Amino acid sequence: MYHFFDFLFNHWILLFSFFLFLFLLILNELSHLYFKNSISSSQLVSLMNLKNVVIIDCREKALYLKGHILGSNNIIIDDNEFFFKKFLKKTIVLICDNGKYSSKKVSFLKKRGCFDVKFLEGGIVSWINNNLPLV
Repeated sequence: MYHFFDFLFNHWILLFSFFLFLFLLILNELSHLYFKNSISSSQLVSLMNLKNVVIIDCREKALYLKGHILGSNNIIIDDNEFFFKKFLKKTIVLICDNGKYSSKKVSFLKKRGCFDVKFLEGGIVSWINNNLPLV
Protein backbone atom coordinates (compact mmCIF):
# COMPACT_ATOMS: atom_id res chain seq x y z
CA MET A 1 0.00 0.00 0.00
CA TYR A 2 2.92 2.29 0.70
CA HIS A 3 4.16 1.90 -2.87
CA PHE A 4 0.78 2.88 -4.23
CA PHE A 5 0.76 6.23 -2.44
CA ASP A 6 4.41 6.74 -3.28
CA PHE A 7 3.58 6.17 -6.93
CA LEU A 8 0.69 8.67 -6.80
CA PHE A 9 2.88 11.27 -5.13
CA ASN A 10 5.71 10.87 -7.63
CA HIS A 11 3.40 10.81 -10.65
CA TRP A 12 0.87 13.46 -9.73
CA ILE A 13 0.58 14.60 -13.36
CA LEU A 14 -0.76 11.18 -14.32
CA LEU A 15 -3.22 11.29 -11.44
CA PHE A 16 -4.39 14.78 -12.39
CA SER A 17 -4.74 13.73 -16.06
CA PHE A 18 -6.77 10.69 -15.08
CA PHE A 19 -9.26 12.69 -13.01
CA LEU A 20 -9.51 15.39 -15.68
CA PHE A 21 -10.24 12.76 -18.31
CA LEU A 22 -12.81 11.10 -16.05
CA PHE A 23 -14.54 14.43 -15.39
CA LEU A 24 -14.69 15.27 -19.11
CA LEU A 25 -16.05 11.82 -19.92
CA ILE A 26 -18.84 12.15 -17.36
CA LEU A 27 -19.64 15.66 -18.57
CA ASN A 28 -19.85 14.43 -22.15
CA GLU A 29 -22.23 11.61 -21.22
CA LEU A 30 -24.48 13.94 -19.22
CA SER A 31 -24.66 16.42 -22.09
CA HIS A 32 -25.88 13.65 -24.40
CA LEU A 33 -28.68 12.87 -21.97
CA TYR A 34 -29.78 16.50 -21.95
CA PHE A 35 -29.52 17.22 -25.65
CA LYS A 36 -31.01 14.00 -27.02
CA ASN A 37 -34.48 15.37 -26.31
CA SER A 38 -33.78 18.80 -27.77
CA ILE A 39 -34.46 19.98 -31.27
CA SER A 40 -33.16 23.10 -33.02
CA SER A 41 -35.33 25.62 -34.85
CA SER A 42 -34.22 24.36 -38.27
CA GLN A 43 -34.87 20.76 -37.25
CA LEU A 44 -38.36 21.75 -36.11
CA VAL A 45 -39.08 23.38 -39.47
CA SER A 46 -37.95 20.21 -41.24
CA LEU A 47 -40.05 18.09 -38.91
CA MET A 48 -43.08 20.30 -39.53
CA ASN A 49 -42.63 19.89 -43.30
CA LEU A 50 -42.06 16.13 -43.30
CA LYS A 51 -44.06 14.70 -40.44
CA ASN A 52 -47.29 15.12 -38.58
CA VAL A 53 -46.00 16.82 -35.44
CA VAL A 54 -47.89 18.31 -32.51
CA ILE A 55 -46.40 21.58 -31.28
CA ILE A 56 -47.37 22.52 -27.73
CA ASP A 57 -46.67 26.08 -26.57
CA CYS A 58 -46.31 25.92 -22.78
CA ARG A 59 -46.23 29.69 -22.28
CA GLU A 60 -48.96 31.75 -20.65
CA LYS A 61 -52.03 32.52 -22.77
CA ALA A 62 -51.16 36.24 -23.05
CA LEU A 63 -47.68 35.50 -24.41
CA TYR A 64 -49.10 32.90 -26.76
CA LEU A 65 -51.57 35.41 -28.19
CA LYS A 66 -48.80 37.98 -28.76
CA GLY A 67 -47.06 35.58 -31.11
CA HIS A 68 -46.74 31.85 -31.60
CA ILE A 69 -45.54 29.30 -34.12
CA LEU A 70 -48.06 28.47 -36.83
CA GLY A 71 -49.96 25.33 -35.92
CA SER A 72 -48.96 25.33 -32.25
CA ASN A 73 -51.45 24.69 -29.45
CA ASN A 74 -51.48 26.46 -26.11
CA ILE A 75 -52.20 23.63 -23.68
CA ILE A 76 -51.39 23.35 -19.98
CA ILE A 77 -49.82 19.92 -19.75
CA ASP A 78 -50.05 19.28 -16.01
CA ASP A 79 -52.42 16.33 -15.49
CA ASN A 80 -54.43 17.01 -18.65
CA GLU A 81 -55.85 13.54 -19.35
CA PHE A 82 -57.41 14.64 -22.64
CA PHE A 83 -53.96 15.64 -23.84
CA PHE A 84 -52.47 12.25 -23.02
CA LYS A 85 -55.21 10.33 -24.81
CA LYS A 86 -55.19 12.48 -27.94
CA PHE A 87 -51.45 12.89 -28.57
CA LEU A 88 -49.98 9.74 -27.02
CA LYS A 89 -48.75 8.19 -30.29
CA LYS A 90 -47.64 11.38 -32.08
CA THR A 91 -44.40 13.32 -32.15
CA ILE A 92 -44.68 16.16 -29.63
CA VAL A 93 -42.49 19.26 -29.52
CA LEU A 94 -42.76 21.49 -26.45
CA ILE A 95 -42.01 25.19 -26.61
CA CYS A 96 -41.55 27.76 -23.84
CA ASP A 97 -39.73 31.09 -23.56
CA ASN A 98 -36.15 29.82 -23.34
CA GLY A 99 -36.33 26.01 -23.31
CA LYS A 100 -35.87 25.43 -19.58
CA TYR A 101 -39.51 24.83 -18.63
CA SER A 102 -40.23 22.66 -21.67
CA SER A 103 -37.12 20.54 -21.08
CA LYS A 104 -38.48 19.66 -17.64
CA LYS A 105 -41.89 18.78 -19.07
CA VAL A 106 -40.31 16.30 -21.51
CA SER A 107 -39.48 13.91 -18.69
CA PHE A 108 -42.96 14.45 -17.21
CA LEU A 109 -44.59 13.41 -20.49
CA LYS A 110 -42.28 10.44 -20.94
CA LYS A 111 -43.32 9.16 -17.52
CA ARG A 112 -46.94 9.45 -18.70
CA GLY A 113 -46.31 7.24 -21.73
CA CYS A 114 -45.48 9.72 -24.51
CA PHE A 115 -42.33 8.34 -26.12
CA ASP A 116 -41.54 10.74 -28.96
CA VAL A 117 -41.30 14.04 -27.06
CA LYS A 118 -38.79 16.79 -27.74
CA PHE A 119 -38.35 20.43 -26.74
CA LEU A 120 -37.26 23.42 -28.78
CA GLU A 121 -33.72 24.26 -27.72
CA GLY A 122 -33.65 27.92 -26.71
CA GLY A 123 -37.42 28.16 -26.84
CA ILE A 124 -39.33 30.83 -28.71
CA VAL A 125 -36.35 33.17 -28.27
CA SER A 126 -34.19 30.98 -30.52
CA TRP A 127 -37.07 30.76 -33.01
CA ILE A 128 -37.19 34.57 -33.19
CA ASN A 129 -33.38 34.89 -33.30
CA ASN A 130 -33.35 32.60 -36.36
CA ASN A 131 -35.78 35.04 -38.08
CA LEU A 132 -38.57 32.51 -38.26
CA PRO A 133 -42.15 33.77 -38.41
CA LEU A 134 -44.68 34.02 -35.63
CA VAL A 135 -48.42 34.26 -36.12
